[in-house]
Amino acid sequence: ELTFLLAEAQSIKRQDKEAMATLERALKIHKDSAKALHMMGNLHRDAGRAAEASKAYEAAFQADPAHVISAVELAAVELLLLKGDPAKGLQAVESALTEKALAELGPAELARAKVLKGVALAAQFKLKEAEAELKEALEKDPSSLFIKAQLARVLRANRDFAAALPLYEQVVKEEPANIEYTEGYISSLVLLGKMVDAAKAVEAANSRFTNDARIALLYGRIDDARDQIASAEAHYQRALKADPNLVEANLYLGRFYLRLRRHADARAQLEEAAKKAPAHAGLRAGLGELGLTEKKVRLA
Repeated sequence: ELTFLLAEAQSIKRQDKEAMATLERALKIHKDSAKALHMMGNLHRDAGRAAEASKAYEAAFQADPAHVISAVELAAVELLLLKGDPAKGLQAVESALTEKALAELGPAELARAKVLKGVALAAQFKLKEAEAELKEALEKDPSSLFIKAQLARVLRANRDFAAALPLYEQVVKEEPANIEYTEGYISSLVLLGKMVDAAKAVEAANSRFTNDARIALLYGRIDDARDQIASAEAHYQRALKADPNLVEANLYLGRFYLRLRRHADARAQLEEAAKKAPAHAGLRAGLGELGLTEKKVRLA
């Protein structure tokens, strides 16, 4: 126990090499110490070594299946850092949610396990099941911004923008520097047709994220909807300049030109997007619409 206290003290003082050496000495004495392996996982995770953290947490849980928190942290690394096969993360978190394991988890840990299960299900496009898990997690930890953000993302993916909006509004208020939260909030406003609020929000966001392609794209979409032609075109072009690989910017700019009957410009943008993402459904629809406009029915 003194060894673990020493390793924890070294970790707090950011003496990672010393902490790791202390834990390695502990493992020479007790090679199957779940606590030592778990603490190693924490050190690897905090140092950005996600693959090593995953191995350590997995070893800790295998050494002692009652050490349920290791399964939870394994799921977190797999789903949030490595972002590999969601099935592995789901398997890990379900190990922490068995009837026997639940007794080992406190309320905050249980909420964390539930939200991770929701993230895993969402990654498998099981949106209704993910929504149910995330709502249950939020009931257990109503103040968690992370849970609110994950639930908002799933609701948005499920096209329930009205339910997603207040959650995005809460997380953006608490973390205005988070680009993902900001984009989700503004997109929800746009898709609900709240263009006045969206225009105010994107103007404020543009001052925080001056060269962000996604914010520029949203700015373009909002001005496009308000028939601010010159401004919309400039924002779409600014989005492409900031990120030439942003397919959605080509797509929206192409549709913008199509609406203005600038067919040559529309085709240039849509064909450029087709090189980047040939299977994109929205892009194919745009090319079909352009074909009909040009009376090329077979091509459409």
